[in-house]
Amino acid sequence: MPDYTSIYSGSQIDEAVGKALPMSDYVVERGTSTGNIVEVPDNNGTPRTIGTGTWYYEKWNSGFLVLRGYFPINNYPVNSAWGSVFETDPSFYITFPAIATRIISNHITHTGKAGWLELGGGMSNTRTSLIWLVCGAASTDPVSFSPMVTAFGRWRE
Repeated sequence: MPDYTSIYSGSQIDEAVGKALPMSDYVVERGTSTGNIVEVPDNNGTPRTIGTGTWYYEKWNSGFLVLRGYFPINNYPVNSAWGSVFETDPSFYITFPAIATRIISNHITHTGKAGWLELGGGMSNTRTSLIWLVCGAASTDPVSFSPMVTAFGRWRE
């Protein structure tokens, strides 16, 4: 078999390989953005920002968007009875960064106070689902915990 590398330059080989085996998708930008933690009072009260966290994002050439965020919440009450357990009251949500044009899904876990997160409806292109921390017993002292969110969506259509 002939050695074609001696008659073709590196850029010509790269171009030929690129046409024959195009890369289907790749990251075009990585960065960070701030997300707000917004408390939602019962009885249609006015939502208020109670903290911020950081989104880490990846924009893909295809328009796909991956978001990963960490949102520390300090001194939050867990004292609303719900059957035999207690939950944070009021609920809260986290705002997505403005780079998101469409959010397809969000997955939320947490670190800190023992318990689990309950997710309600309301996820949109601008915010996560409603979130409550649920614990086995009421806490007389406010608790600290950190929701960690992974979301998938689009940064361009």
